[in-house]
Amino acid sequence: MNASTPTTNSIGFQTATGSNILGGVGVSGNIELYADSWSIANASIRTTGTITFAQYTPSATIGLNGGTGAVQIPNTALSSISALSTPAKVVFGNSSSGTVTIGANWDLSAYSFPVEVYGSSIATESITAGANRLLLRANTGNITLSSGAALSSTAAGDAMILAAAGNFINNSGSATPITVTGGGRYLVYSTSPLLDTLGTPAITRPNKRYNFSYGASTAGLFSGASGFLYSVAPSISVAADAGQTKTYGAVNPTLTYSLSGNIDSDTGLLTGALTTAALQYSNVGTFAISQGTLSLSAAATALGYTFSGYTPDNLSITPAVISLSGSRVYDGLTSFANIDFGSSGTINTGINGETLVVSGSGSVPLSTVVAGTQTLTLGTLALGDGTGLASNYTLIIESADPGYDWVFNFSLAGLVTKYGGSNSHMTIHPPPTLLSTAYACDHSASWVPSYPAVASRTMYACLH
Repeated sequence: MNASTPTTNSIGFQTATGSNILGGVGVSGNIELYADSWSIANASIRTTGTITFAQYTPSATIGLNGGTGAVQIPNTALSSISALSTPAKVVFGNSSSGTVTIGANWDLSAYSFPVEVYGSSIATESITAGANRLLLRANTGNITLSSGAALSSTAAGDAMILAAAGNFINNSGSATPITVTGGGRYLVYSTSPLLDTLGTPAITRPNKRYNFSYGASTAGLFSGASGFLYSVAPSISVAADAGQTKTYGAVNPTLTYSLSGNIDSDTGLLTGALTTAALQYSNVGTFAISQGTLSLSAAATALGYTFSGYTPDNLSITPAVISLSGSRVYDGLTSFANIDFGSSGTINTGINGETLVVSGSGSVPLSTVVAGTQTLTLGTLALGDGTGLASNYTLIIESADPGYDWVFNFSLAGLVTKYGGSNSHMTIHPPPTLLSTAYACDHSASWVPSYPAVASRTMYACLH
């Protein structure tokens, strides 16, 4: 039988002796009972269809097992269901029910049929479902586990389903308030992990999946394990980081990017790498950074992420720096010509075996010999193409040395020395006042004037 909507708002099945029978053996239709006031005793409800107990007034709150609610549906509603005809399922509430509150220690283990509870929101204390499948469905709001709540089931398959159109609130004080043994699993549905209250300690979530709504097929999901399902559909977008550079001749850097759209501290969402047409010895310029093989990882896909797009940027190749330094023979001038650098003006860049040609001239502040080097003013010094392109390089001011090396030939005791060089008897140096410790005499030898004088300076020999 299929009962129609009632015309009164109270239902009473009660006799002093005997039983009132609703339905009967062999009945397979659904029985739907609506009332705001309930009294059930000595009753027997028999059908293999669905049995529904719900409020008569739309949006009225319901209390089950002594929970708070304007409509109190007693546990005798369950005990009135005859064991002679096991129903397909027993339903409390419907799509128009208000908040449903389930009182402490609701024990369903004595029965052998699935139980479903519907309300705008549901707040529950402990439930022992036994071998029965249990569904709690919050049609528009939240499902809240009250302090101390523990939900358990020994059913197989999708043994316990908590499906909130809103959020899941864990106020139980436990990290494992839902347990399923006997080979089954539990599934918790809500809108987003960012809106849920995981509790203290935080509830353990063995698996999770986004972009998954209540009612979708769960076949094969989590390989039969328990988990949390969210209707939120996060989408990943990637943008190549701006300002990425490398110098000419350097190995390409690892191209970096920024990711947005991930939620719940998820990581490991991308695989692959960005790419560019630039090579190690590509000429100075700007090269596009493309998405390359960068894509969602298998883990991201399994979580339910989608990929919303890639924003490109560029890799800039900047000129390699040439530190121009040189030395020449003292000549009383401050200028340095191009031929004073490298090999008659041809310098090695140190990159890919390339050479460049120096042109023009520069200068140093002092024409005199000084300890160390002087800063070089580039002047008209410039780089030109050699085996390499000058456009791939840039000059910086380094230093130049007007030289300790006076070039002359002289004879002393039949020995000939050049460029301040040495033989087994003596070494020629600038005057002692210009010497660093590296030029100190060895073997306690003394400095003696040596001939000739160059540019009004006296040469000294360290006699060995």
